[in-house]
Amino acid sequence: MSSSNSLPKTEKYLHEKLTLDGSNYSQWATSFKMWAGGIGLWSYISGDEIQPSPPALLSDPYQNIICKEKHDEHVKIYKQRQLLALSALSTAMDAQDLVYLCDIDDTHVAWIVLEKKYLPQKAIQFDQYLDRLFTLPKAHDSMTIAETLQTLIVLKADLAALSVASMPIPATTSTTSTTAMKEEYKIPDAIFVHILLQALPDYYDPLCQTLVNSDAPLDFNNIVNQLKTQELHRAGTNNMPEHIAMLSGHRGNGTPPKASDHVPPKGFDESKGDR
Repeated sequence: MSSSNSLPKTEKYLHEKLTLDGSNYSQWATSFKMWAGGIGLWSYISGDEIQPSPPALLSDPYQNIICKEKHDEHVKIYKQRQLLALSALSTAMDAQDLVYLCDIDDTHVAWIVLEKKYLPQKAIQFDQYLDRLFTLPKAHDSMTIAETLQTLIVLKADLAALSVASMPIPATTSTTSTTAMKEEYKIPDAIFVHILLQALPDYYDPLCQTLVNSDAPLDFNNIVNQLKTQELHRAGTNNMPEHIAMLSGHRGNGTPPKASDHVPPKGFDESKGDR
């Protein structure tokens, strides 16, 4: 039970409501969780906050009366908060969805009802996200690289929202099943890294090889930042060979260029003594 006896100030949910078809369920659930947490009601919706248990009987009758009065007050506050949480949840839903919450006075049960209703929709969304992820076209210039980065960043955020939106299912189901459900929509970071590297233009092959052969773990956000830096460098130079050499680490480290790297200017013939 929360140590504070003061009731939280209720507010109207001003963000996007849960649509009737549940197509925005994952994003809505994440947004609502953050909002409800901010007004001190999420623990009642998540089920972390439970109704206080009756106090143990003491040998002193007077102390029993005092403990019972305190317990009754805590139960009263708990039930008031439950009603506030249920009210807050109702403001974030389409009015027609309220029919699914009839005769429910426990907000955690109401949350589970909504999750069960829209869980199939989450599976459909997951398949759609995967389809977009694994059919990402190959980039060929700075503009398409920027589009690729933005697409992957958004997809990564959407899939993360899908994986964390799931709440623990009722206690009658085993903990193992709960964990499996929550991990079902989780995509490893390495998958995003692999898809990003595959989508880069061929002139990024040296950088890709350097990253893949590195002992350091591949972090998606770090690689995105590296690519943004490389693209800024590329935009500031008209010398593509220099750009490629920089990506592969052959310049800027004090190592002189190899003779085989030398390309004579057009029209010069070294065999005739031109230098």
